[in-house]
Amino acid sequence: MENIEQLRLFLAVIRTGSFSAAGRDLKLAPSSVSRQISDLEESLSAQLFTRTTRQLTLTEAGHTYQFHASRILSDIVEARQALQELDARPSGTLSLTAPIAFGRRQVAPMLSGFLTQHPDIDIEFGLTDRRVDLVQEGIDAAVRIGSLPDSTLVARRIAPMRRIVCASPAYLEKHGTPKSPEDLKKHLCLTFRMGDTGSLWRPSADVWRFKQKKGVLNVPVTGPLKTTSGDVLVECARDGVGLILIIDWLVKPHLESGELVRVLDKHSVTTSARDEEAVYVVYPSARYVSTRLRSFVDYAVDHFDKLALDDSRQS
Repeated sequence: MENIEQLRLFLAVIRTGSFSAAGRDLKLAPSSVSRQISDLEESLSAQLFTRTTRQLTLTEAGHTYQFHASRILSDIVEARQALQELDARPSGTLSLTAPIAFGRRQVAPMLSGFLTQHPDIDIEFGLTDRRVDLVQEGIDAAVRIGSLPDSTLVARRIAPMRRIVCASPAYLEKHGTPKSPEDLKKHLCLTFRMGDTGSLWRPSADVWRFKQKKGVLNVPVTGPLKTTSGDVLVECARDGVGLILIIDWLVKPHLESGELVRVLDKHSVTTSARDEEAVYVVYPSARYVSTRLRSFVDYAVDHFDKLALDDSRQS
């Protein structure tokens, strides 16, 4: 049966390209490397390399074995790190991303408390409405809002959310208050577009969707503004430009102050996605998660739980 040292030796041969180079790297004689690789192949009953006088190449079996050998050694490293971190304080750099408006208004305010509680952690915090590829861009985790598409990412729900329709008192006084979703067709509706879509400015019908007993009601809306910024939507709505369909977390202080008023509150807004919408922390799927990431996720859940509890006490 193969052992850990044989796995390391096998991967070293692949990395360096020859038995002699692997031997120099591991301080072993080339003959010892060749013999151990032969012993490994014999134990596996498979040829891992094709050998010529000038070249050493992996066989199909070798490519398959490389994948699993790399994963095994990676798991061993992660297992050691996990054990070392059991009694250690969370430390190191944590890279995070979040949507611009939600990140500014809801995520950024909790970072100071988290950093105070975990002084050995540094945070790199980026704001973008673009859907970031965490693995490709080397980001530890992302705060995402809405419904999540099927993916290999691990998702932790940290807060509920809903979309609502609202406007300023000045707009409603001038244009009237919609009584049903169909009334929106007669109103000025300000709409949001994702910033990473290639068809951003092409003419298209904006549709707001509402749940009904018989299914989903699709209401096409029009208005003087389309934007990739939730902040811009909120500011224009406050100035009386039109109605907006927005995530409740983003307008909470403006609803409390009376700058914005919720309308159609008996009609539930929905999306075309299957899953319920919420606020999530997502991170790449892995058996090992660093203590700094676990600490952040736990802190975020507790932070939003406290906000929800405060809201329930005030209502």
